[in-house]
Amino acid sequence: MDMTSQKNGSNCASFRLKDYCVVHAEIGLNIAGDTLQLQASEQLHIEMDPEGSILDMDQHLLMLRMNTRVYSGKREVDIKVSLVAHFEYESAQQDHLDKYIVYNAPAIIFPYVRAYISSLTGLSGISPIILPTLKMEKFGEKLLKLLSKEK
Repeated sequence: MDMTSQKNGSNCASFRLKDYCVVHAEIGLNIAGDTLQLQASEQLHIEMDPEGSILDMDQHLLMLRMNTRVYSGKREVDIKVSLVAHFEYESAQQDHLDKYIVYNAPAIIFPYVRAYISSLTGLSGISPIILPTLKMEKFGEKLLKLLSKEK
């Protein structure tokens, strides 16, 4: 699967991140005690949803929305972050494009969400929450199903 093209004698990615923006961020802290720190941060739950993503075949643009929620089992912390990323692609076979949408697009933008949550929590006065690296295949499959419904 080759998603590169020859432009002016050099290889250029045919599927690339154009830009991104955090469009919504919310943090709720319910910390008891005198430490002002999370007591059960190891019990974090992570939910991700691609709702609001759009594939514009005419403009060769994928507008990927990664809605992420991170919360603790005891509800000490509840974080919601929505990031929208624009990916450009050149005309490609649909099956190649689908593989990039499922595997690469989510994997490219998740580190931005991860870093944002880490900064947001650290700047809130608690120890930064550093999300683990995740396999993005489930999120990508949900995204592909969502985009397939739009066609």
